[in-house]
Amino acid sequence: MRRTWEDARQYGFVSGGGGRRYSGPLNLLERGHRVFVNVPGKGYVGVGVVTESSQPVKDFIVDVDGTKKPILDAPIRAERMDRQVDDPDLSEYLVRVRWIKTLPVEKAYRETGFFGSQNIACRFRHRPTLEMLYRRFGVSEDPDEDATAVILEPTSVEEEAAAL
Repeated sequence: MRRTWEDARQYGFVSGGGGRRYSGPLNLLERGHRVFVNVPGKGYVGVGVVTESSQPVKDFIVDVDGTKKPILDAPIRAERMDRQVDDPDLSEYLVRVRWIKTLPVEKAYRETGFFGSQNIACRFRHRPTLEMLYRRFGVSEDPDEDATAVILEPTSVEEEAAAL
């Protein structure tokens, strides 16, 4: 597995990789943007605010018991996050997020008619879904935020299917 929601929760990030199609949309996310994370087939598991823009996995630093270290040297659950780290087109990219509220995957929030997309990141404009997520995650719409975005697929569709 290239990425896990538990790693993202613990170390404060969302990610994509394995091709520009998957990592490129992360460039939509800028400091201050609110993100909602949706695990395909499970539901929404978190809301947070972007604190740093997209960067290659090999450059992403995390705190481990008070010590700063590269995430690839940290204890992570994703077994293949280090794949193609020297290839800028195929490397994993991470966006640092300060989580406001997260849920374990088994408690993901899902309703019939919720917004979904095939994209890793996209503008989130589906009002009915947003309003229910604001209530469920206890956050309000912030008119000072530049954009609301949604991150989909902490694991890729292919890896999710392979895990089943």
